[in-house]
Amino acid sequence: MSIVIKENFVPQDFFTKMQSLMLGEEFPWYFSEPIDMDTLNPNLLCDPLDNFQLCHTFYANDEPVSPFYPVCIEPFVKALGMRHLIRIKVNLNLRTKNIIKQGFHVDNNYHDSFTSILYVNTNDGYTEFENGKKVESVENRLVTFDTPLKHTGTTCTNEKYRLTLNLNYY
Repeated sequence: MSIVIKENFVPQDFFTKMQSLMLGEEFPWYFSEPIDMDTLNPNLLCDPLDNFQLCHTFYANDEPVSPFYPVCIEPFVKALGMRHLIRIKVNLNLRTKNIIKQGFHVDNNYHDSFTSILYVNTNDGYTEFENGKKVESVENRLVTFDTPLKHTGTTCTNEKYRLTLNLNYY
């Protein structure tokens, strides 16, 4: 599989409901470092102080781990035809003065798995692949690729945040 892009991936009514939930006051966000600093990762492309994001995990360790899973995620499982979920989380990167790339990485070590990213809002951030291809953050756009393909996310400069839903699966 190469990089596959699908526009308007989910029905607009569901998408709007999902956005509202993720941006609501009751939705919990947690601090995370997207590039593992425990091993002093040489792929880090930014200042270590900029290597952070907020995230919310929906699915991990073979089970839903968020009460928001049924409302926000179950439709994706059906639409993507997933055989087995590995991890699903949403990432929130706050606006920065200049675009910041965290660093090229893979999401897991399962070489026969796929990664899909759903862009939850439109902004000037993007996903960049090691081969130089970029996919712009456009609301309700889904990009899917083989998990071993190294990629990096970015911040944005023209909105308050960049919100992406990250799905890893077979």
